[in-house]
Amino acid sequence: MDFITSAFRKTKRNDKQISENNRKIIFNEKIRNQVKDCTYKITKPEGDHRQYCALVLQNGLKVVLVSDNTTDKSAVSLDIHVGSMSDPKDIEGIAHLCEHMLLMGSKKFPHESFTKYLSENNGTSNAYTEADHTNYHFDISPNALAEALEKFSFFVLSPLFSQNMLNKEINAVNSEHEKNLKNDYWRLSQIEKSMAKKSHDFSKFGTGNKYTLDVLPKSNNVDVRKVLIDFHSKWYSPNIMALSVLGKESINELQDMVISLFSIIKNKNVNIPIWSDHPFGSEQCGHVSYVVPIKNIHWLTLTFPIPDMHQYYKSDPCHYISHLIKHKGSGSLFSNLKQMGLVNNLIASQKHGAQGFSFFVVQADLTANAMDKIKDIITVFFQYIELLKQEGTKKWIYEECRDLCAMNFRFKDKESPLDYVSILSKHLHYYPPEEILCGAYLLSEYKPDIIDKCIECLRPDNMTYMVVSKDFRDNTNLVEKWYDTRYCLENITGEDIKKWKILIPNDYLHFPPKNDLVPCNFDIICDQQFKSSFPEIIYQCPLTQVWFKQDDEYKLPKANIFIEFFSTFANLDPIHSNLLYLYVQLIKDSLTEYSYVAEHAGLVYIMIDTKYGIKLNIKGYSQKIHVFLENILLCMVSLKLDTSRFDLIKDIYIRKLMNFDLCDPHEQVRFFNLLLLSQQKWSKKELLTTTNELTLSNLQAFIPYFLKFLHIGMLIHGNIGLEQAQNISHRVRDIFKDKANTSPLISSQIKRMRELKLCDNINALYCFVNKVHMSSAVGIYFQCGMQETHQNVALELMCQIFNEPSFNQLRNKEQLGYMVRSYVRHSNGTQGLQIIIQGNKHPQFLDLRIESFLDSMSYYLENLKDDIFIKHKISLAKYRLEKPKNLYTLTNKWWDEIITNQYNFDRDRIEVDYLDTLKKYDIIDFYRTWIHRNAPNRRKLSVYIHSKTSCMNNVFESVTDETKLQQLDNLNNQQIIDDVSVFKESLQLYPLVQPFIMHSNKTKK
Repeated sequence: MDFITSAFRKTKRNDKQISENNRKIIFNEKIRNQVKDCTYKITKPEGDHRQYCALVLQNGLKVVLVSDNTTDKSAVSLDIHVGSMSDPKDIEGIAHLCEHMLLMGSKKFPHESFTKYLSENNGTSNAYTEADHTNYHFDISPNALAEALEKFSFFVLSPLFSQNMLNKEINAVNSEHEKNLKNDYWRLSQIEKSMAKKSHDFSKFGTGNKYTLDVLPKSNNVDVRKVLIDFHSKWYSPNIMALSVLGKESINELQDMVISLFSIIKNKNVNIPIWSDHPFGSEQCGHVSYVVPIKNIHWLTLTFPIPDMHQYYKSDPCHYISHLIKHKGSGSLFSNLKQMGLVNNLIASQKHGAQGFSFFVVQADLTANAMDKIKDIITVFFQYIELLKQEGTKKWIYEECRDLCAMNFRFKDKESPLDYVSILSKHLHYYPPEEILCGAYLLSEYKPDIIDKCIECLRPDNMTYMVVSKDFRDNTNLVEKWYDTRYCLENITGEDIKKWKILIPNDYLHFPPKNDLVPCNFDIICDQQFKSSFPEIIYQCPLTQVWFKQDDEYKLPKANIFIEFFSTFANLDPIHSNLLYLYVQLIKDSLTEYSYVAEHAGLVYIMIDTKYGIKLNIKGYSQKIHVFLENILLCMVSLKLDTSRFDLIKDIYIRKLMNFDLCDPHEQVRFFNLLLLSQQKWSKKELLTTTNELTLSNLQAFIPYFLKFLHIGMLIHGNIGLEQAQNISHRVRDIFKDKANTSPLISSQIKRMRELKLCDNINALYCFVNKVHMSSAVGIYFQCGMQETHQNVALELMCQIFNEPSFNQLRNKEQLGYMVRSYVRHSNGTQGLQIIIQGNKHPQFLDLRIESFLDSMSYYLENLKDDIFIKHKISLAKYRLEKPKNLYTLTNKWWDEIITNQYNFDRDRIEVDYLDTLKKYDIIDFYRTWIHRNAPNRRKLSVYIHSKTSCMNNVFESVTDETKLQQLDNLNNQQIIDDVSVFKESLQLYPLVQPFIMHSNKTKK
């Protein structure tokens, strides 16, 4: 079937959907004078019923408007086609600083807190800076779009860039950089930049830090604020901007909003920066770098400079090439290298550099055995490239890729409005208005000559490669300037280049066969036998319980099947936990070739080990989802163990456990919260010390032991009828009964874990030292009892009210860290308030500043105006009633209710109804009962992650003497947790949460 024809057929329908009012508006004299071009003929997916309009204003601003009368969130994004590569050479990071500063006051709204305004209207915002793009995006309640858009437009038109905020945001940029200092992604990216032409803008340090934005400019008598204003004045011109707006309003109303606000921005006729000179010329190619990472990883990256390929987006030659190079099926490059025991994973893709140049990148996750065989891996790679050249471009492969891309566009899931507008604003720079939705998907031009030219770029003499491993820590002679990454640089020898140019054919390698998992039936099932608003049990026996809901909302030919294999042996001790992890990884390893082919056909699975057993989630096109499921389960019950693969995957697991000590501090905070409060959870140290029990013979004994007794819970949701769902249920049951001789657990064994109950007025502290990161972190958790309607709603509303003030005070005003988070934490039927800060201050100081903030919330709540309180209630209600944007999100939501045994499928509506009854005094009472320093039920658990430098900091910096005495008293009352096991044994357990509904225990057939 020609999916492209089907997709393009929608354009004609768009014309008919334009109302008479929409047709007339373009001829309105006022509008005509401000609009240069307008079109409604925008190709869109089959199930997309939104209205679109693309405009170009007279000032050059490109705009796409999306009218969606069903949306529960409006959203806006502005993309400026300029980024960090346009920084002045003497002040690197200015584009990033501009991104931080733009929304902090304008001449019309000098004291406006946009974050606070968004928070009160169920909104959020974010921004990012790339090499040649800066993107701002926010979402908000639909009724507040017009006002928010006005505020946003003036931030763009006339930002204040106040000196006071400038100093704070330079610190914020520096904190962001410090957060990334020990992140291997950022470190390796900067190594690549340092290898480019020194005169090229690609080599710049795009993030910036305190030195580049403050210390260095001051030493050179440079006024950073003036540079910032000049940068904005020069580059923030509408002719290189693109705006996307999504709202409930009609296209007419959205046009009025946008044109009136954004047409007044002056066009400076700026040219989009283009770098036709590639940062990697002949002198930069031909090098190999050996880099020492932070984490215990082994990577190989081959990088080939190629031209900017965007002009060929309709044929997308790199899509065809990367599809073959990263293929994991039989005869593939990956399959050959895996068989040799050299790689665990392999990816390949075009990497956008900036306007004018690009890269083709191949990256392999290596086994430990591969470190002395790097050149052998590269040899096999070039043997595969030679195969592509000798065999020539295969039209049938291109057509298969084309049809799959068209299929995915035709049945594309809805994104969140925020993500959607961010993508659209960027696409406006690259695709004609008619193709802004489909340009990144549809392939309509087969150009084998362009594909061949791209393949010709993948030559040994047009390559740099990077090997990343701790094995090089004693053999480096260079240190990268900004991240202190140790590495060494060598030339690729002429002998190696010659060897890789003249190769003996590799008989193992061949092109993939046609994909027989590609669906061809996209009919939407409408089964009248089973009509329900929520999932219901359709089959139950001692071994299996199956919930089912036929989709009647998204109406796409897709389905999800979620399964939990519950076992009492899964988390019995650290040894069982380790064995289960390896079992799951070896199943996934065995399925690699098959699952890759399935993924290419739109079928994806996730399999992970949990404290209860194994979780398996499958999603994709419904026609062949049952075939995919069956093959996964057959592999699971008949796994053949291979000694070499076992050893390799065990090595990966041990490295993963060891890498925990190198994780970001905020990640460690979350882990230790779980460790300290879960009924049963093993520390990374406990798991690591028992890996000596990970032997092939022990795993061989464990697998039948695990499969012997199970409870299998399922949820089938999507474009599947009742009869098919029952057939799938029976097939799952039969596979385990017949192939694994599985017996059911008795009902009393199917119990969920319980949460440990902190004592009233406890102030417990657990400390951990992170020996790598410069940043420290603190996590403060106030346990607020079990989940039930009043507690749920009161806690969530209190967090809604606290969210913006906490960020503004702790992050913006006090500059405690780049990462400040406050949220409701749910665990094992309990909940509480969690506040996490990661920054360069001492954890004790961070703890004390959080306490000071929480103290201030007493006055804040008591003096909160009624209209603001109502705004927060409305904002929370709108957030809770937002419809899941796609089938998978809704399935996940219902699955959480099932696996927690709560079954409150209508939770959002029930709790929003209760929210309506809450008064301000209810929140004050909740705060005084659970959170306030003198609260009778206050239960505080602190986790401090000390950095290698935090002990050198002054805990009491920037506080008054009187405050010091109060804070010292608080610190002296902390109960230090020296032994986790002893601490946990001293606590009682909460009971299990009772189900919201009691489902029938009768067996259904």
